[in-house]
Amino acid sequence: MAQTPNVDGIRRKVGLSSRRPPPRYEAPESRSSTSRSNRGSGFPVKTIVLWFGVAMVIMTFANLCSNEGDSADNTATSHTQNSGVIGYTQGPIDGMVFVSVPAGEYYMGSPESDQEKYSNELPRQLVSISAFEIMTTEVTQRMWVEVMGSNPCTQQYGIGDDLPVYNVSWHDCREFISRLNSTSDGYTYRLPSEAEWEYSARAGGSSTRYWGVATEDYIVAQFCVYAGNSNKPSQVGSRHPNAWGLFDVLGNVYEWCEDVYVNNYHSLPEDGSPYTGNGTYSNNRVIRGGSWSRDIRNCRSADRTSADPASVSSDRGFRLVRTDS
Repeated sequence: MAQTPNVDGIRRKVGLSSRRPPPRYEAPESRSSTSRSNRGSGFPVKTIVLWFGVAMVIMTFANLCSNEGDSADNTATSHTQNSGVIGYTQGPIDGMVFVSVPAGEYYMGSPESDQEKYSNELPRQLVSISAFEIMTTEVTQRMWVEVMGSNPCTQQYGIGDDLPVYNVSWHDCREFISRLNSTSDGYTYRLPSEAEWEYSARAGGSSTRYWGVATEDYIVAQFCVYAGNSNKPSQVGSRHPNAWGLFDVLGNVYEWCEDVYVNNYHSLPEDGSPYTGNGTYSNNRVIRGGSWSRDIRNCRSADRTSADPASVSSDRGFRLVRTDS
């Protein structure tokens, strides 16, 4: 199981409040009976704490068993980075903070043994990744307005400086990036390839999710904004980050990637670059990470889907990567 980083220390470094209260359970206006079945409310605090301790033991044991039983993980491992030595750098806009991601290799996709997998996460492939920097949060509405001059978000799903921007198409994101690159600050900004995105989301681990295998609402709510605890986007950085200091990498809003979408990994580039060949659905682009509108199965490091590059949605945003020019 991935190590738990110093959350308050990370928040201070990336400009987020270390005094933010823990997230409250926020029930959606309507929910299926399946979504309600795992809800952990209505129990005494001591009982919840006890259950949490038991869950952590089970998670650790399950991860050990998973690692021992997965031959792919026994033949190659990701290069990990200790959360205590994460390197943060400021971007061209206030609050836009980047973290260094080390070069390495990992198995992209899901093992055959994963009961939650979809067929488009196969076949699992070994991918090599070059070093890059990635934003610690999703691009916020304040950042978008500073660059683009207007806010595409609506009152229905939330307007606020620290909320992630949504209702932006893949083409809109490319225009935002073009304007950033015109600043000539020594970096090249771009969308991540989906190989880079998954590598960053996993943060050196091999678990289904970066917090382990637990899917109970009262545990997931500490890490992820999804349909089990919200009915709209939440302020970026309001949940615990992964071991590399990335907030909301699972849940909150889906994140656009550079790649053309294809429904398998047979043509996956082995060097971590984006796939730019013929797509399964014309020119649909990859989106990753799940969102506030999706259930827990969609909030996995390996989960992937796509959208028309001209389309917009209240559950879709993005984060940036950058490399030296």
